[in-house]
Amino acid sequence: MGLRTSFDVLSRIVERYESRGRSVRRVEVATREAGGECLCATMDVAVSLCSAVGGGTRPALPPRTATLTEGDRLQVEFSAADLLDLPPAATEAVSMATRAVGVTDEEVVLTVDLTVDPAAVDEGIDENDAPRDRGDDVAPDTAALEAVRDESLPPYEDTDYLRALYEACDTFSEMSRRIEMDVAAETVRRYMIEAGVHDPVSYATSTGDEGPSPDGDASAHPGDGGGDPTTDSDPDRNPGPTTDDRESLPDERLVADGVGLPEEVELSDVVEAVVDSVSVFEVQRKLDLDRRPTVELLRQLDLLDLVMHRVADGPNRGTSYEEVATRIRRCAAGEA
Repeated sequence: MGLRTSFDVLSRIVERYESRGRSVRRVEVATREAGGECLCATMDVAVSLCSAVGGGTRPALPPRTATLTEGDRLQVEFSAADLLDLPPAATEAVSMATRAVGVTDEEVVLTVDLTVDPAAVDEGIDENDAPRDRGDDVAPDTAALEAVRDESLPPYEDTDYLRALYEACDTFSEMSRRIEMDVAAETVRRYMIEAGVHDPVSYATSTGDEGPSPDGDASAHPGDGGGDPTTDSDPDRNPGPTTDDRESLPDERLVADGVGLPEEVELSDVVEAVVDSVSVFEVQRKLDLDRRPTVELLRQLDLLDLVMHRVADGPNRGTSYEEVATRIRRCAAGEA
């Protein structure tokens, strides 16, 4: 579980940075040694003097010193430590060192080396930094999972076990912690799709904040019958769209003609990526695009602000499928 914990910490660092309107230009990761759990990462981050928070701006880097040099030039010094805001539960687990700084395309870009030691991560990081769908009583019935588990099969091929796990958990992140393997949430999601347990078009479960119906509602699982998705009163959860919501999306060809939808990216992929993500970096990763086309696509569809400020706005900040569909319809109609 250590390497996955390291990736989770790195992901939260990127999310916190981008949530303030800043941008990460590049991330490269490697383990310190073969089979090791410590993660080494190199990040190129754009340095902005102002940070967008809650619809406004505030100083992102407080100046430390200021002097006048020859030729009436102003020299202002900033501390790189003020730039990267580490998750509170991970401060002891992450060491940071600046490697280089330069000007690229008229912006200051800082290269930072990070080392994440999962052994030093506060055990409360999930509870402190990640929104949870329900209280502490959400643990799956271990006995029920063991009862359906076929030990002759690997977990990812045991359909009955996967179905029981899917019904017992609220999010793919929770499933990744419960499954008898050391895998990430996105990998568990793929297992569920390949086993026919999860229908990605239904938007019923996500890798993060959203999940299947807490009571195992049939509408959240393909092949178990019809019905509309249930609505949870928890503000941190986004209910899956109804049939009307999905049918209300504009014709994908119209969007592609007016916006320039990238090849191999479907409109439903964009909707799911925006609802399931808390940063541009996550959308970029889910759509398998470079950062620039990702930002441009979100800007053209009027969706960029939905994935820029969620951490800053607090855990109750969420985006519904209806909101994303409305934005896309408006752009297709030329109203954005």
